[in-house]
Amino acid sequence: MEPGDEEAMTGQPVDIVWATNAPPGWPAVRCGMLYPPSDSPVNLARFGGALGRAFEGHPSGCRPAAASRTRLASFGLIDISFEVDDGRGIVPVLLYVKADREEAAHFSAVRRFLEDRGERSPVYFAPSRLPDAAPGNPFRPFHAGDLKRWTAEIPNGEYAMWWPASSGEPFTGSRAFPHIGRAFRALDSIETYVHAALMRSLGYEGEGVGRLELPEESAIFALEGPEQKLLLLNISSEKGIRFQFPLKGSSTAYRDAFWQVFAGYAEFWKNAAVEKGFATDPAGARSPLGWWLASAELTGREEAKGSSLSAFGATALGR
Repeated sequence: MEPGDEEAMTGQPVDIVWATNAPPGWPAVRCGMLYPPSDSPVNLARFGGALGRAFEGHPSGCRPAAASRTRLASFGLIDISFEVDDGRGIVPVLLYVKADREEAAHFSAVRRFLEDRGERSPVYFAPSRLPDAAPGNPFRPFHAGDLKRWTAEIPNGEYAMWWPASSGEPFTGSRAFPHIGRAFRALDSIETYVHAALMRSLGYEGEGVGRLELPEESAIFALEGPEQKLLLLNISSEKGIRFQFPLKGSSTAYRDAFWQVFAGYAEFWKNAAVEKGFATDPAGARSPLGWWLASAELTGREEAKGSSLSAFGATALGR
């Protein structure tokens, strides 16, 4: 009898022991069959509950630490179903509701990615053991749901769109520069749609709001980005939709990767707007793209003379 057959025959949920590559000291986890997609809120809640019950009072000392986490790279994002604290650190855990070669290729790629960046090797849970498979593509595109409201205290200090990764690095020759430009070009004339999408996802506007004018004065929102990192969303009619990162505590690699995946998100919106014939935003005397092009040109001229920037697109909080 295959997993799920008994449930289909009786109509009652039947718990099975889920296959895993977890260390021998981890407990068996029993949960009923789950159904695609693996990362649905229902699946995460049901299996997360089963995981918590398995660890409760178990001599392994492990405990669930978090659910529904992400990892960010320039190629996109990776979803991590759960994080488990085993007393020596965080172990990433991936949930699969199927156990075919596609899931196996995904897990193989996630394992390689996490180990390459110095994280613990991940654990999986699936209805049956995953087969061997060469690494596939574990990344998905960025979407508005990857941003959440920041609920902790917002640190004072300087936030910026960019700052040098090393002494003397020019902004116009940096890794982030072309991706910031991609974002501004893609958002040109569709800022009201993307503004509305972001505000809907964050819960500041209702689901029926399809377009939202950009404010004259800058509106700043403290957000939790991928990997639970703090960033600012700064929106104005002059400078458009911008992201700013704390100079203290942010890695330039994270910042650059974020700009790259957000540029892809902006281009997705532009392609959809063109294909579906969206009415474009009215052209005004000033535009965010115009601000970006003028700023980039001025910065390029100054850098050609030997000047260097300490930061671009900066905002100071608490000063």
